[in-house]
Amino acid sequence: MTNLEKFFGIKVQFKQILDPLELSYLKTKALNLTALTNFNIENFFVYVHTMNIHIDHRHFAHNVELKDRIKELEVQFCVNPKQVRKGQIRFYNEIADIDLPQGVEESYGDTQLIKYFPGTLLNDRRVLKTELITYIDKSLARESHKKIKVQVLAIPQKDYQDKLSKAKRDEFKTSIDLKLTKQVQLTINFPTDDRKLSEQEYHNTLIELNKLYKGLEAQNNNSNKEDLELILNAIRASEKKDESSLKTYLKNFGDGAFKTAKEIGLPIILELIKK
Repeated sequence: MTNLEKFFGIKVQFKQILDPLELSYLKTKALNLTALTNFNIENFFVYVHTMNIHIDHRHFAHNVELKDRIKELEVQFCVNPKQVRKGQIRFYNEIADIDLPQGVEESYGDTQLIKYFPGTLLNDRRVLKTELITYIDKSLARESHKKIKVQVLAIPQKDYQDKLSKAKRDEFKTSIDLKLTKQVQLTINFPTDDRKLSEQEYHNTLIELNKLYKGLEAQNNNSNKEDLELILNAIRASEKKDESSLKTYLKNFGDGAFKTAKEIGLPIILELIKK
């Protein structure tokens, strides 16, 4: 039994999501990620977990409501310092658009993620769920390094802490080494000829086209003039949702545009050019 269970009746469990149907929704989120950053999803394995917070309302202190026992539950995910330096393990929750239960706040970065659960929210729930998506660079070969540190800290209400006067702050914390196994190679399925682009796909294509235009324009090379005009036409076609014209313009891109798209990391454009 952990101290969280002992003092608060709270148990935290992680379950890895591997089912293809459950993972399918991540493709749109991964698409957003590649469109908004210089990030190539093909270079990473993806590890997807649900975090379940189980609340036992039959706890020995059941005569004290949970909201009167706990002010806030803080869950912190941290990347090992060595992997921080090398950038081999990352979180992108702010871009991946992770759904959070109402009332939960999040502080995020590439290598640290903190979720704050207020005691008032936990008080009326038996189970609270949220997601964690971790990206690991394929260059990280050692399995023993594929883990993150999870710390769950309960911040007690003052009156309840007074009742636990002999307990130290560290006793309200549980640390977990979350080992990342059974990776998923998340690939993006682009539309085939018999399926039209969706609203989200048009939106993401526009983002990439604008990035490509800026990248090509910054080169200040006269040989890029034709490609720049084609990109502007592709942008207009995308805004009008004219898929046929959009693909025609993309297929006519020259070597300069194609090379720049590869350098920046624009998977949607690169895939559509192939079609």
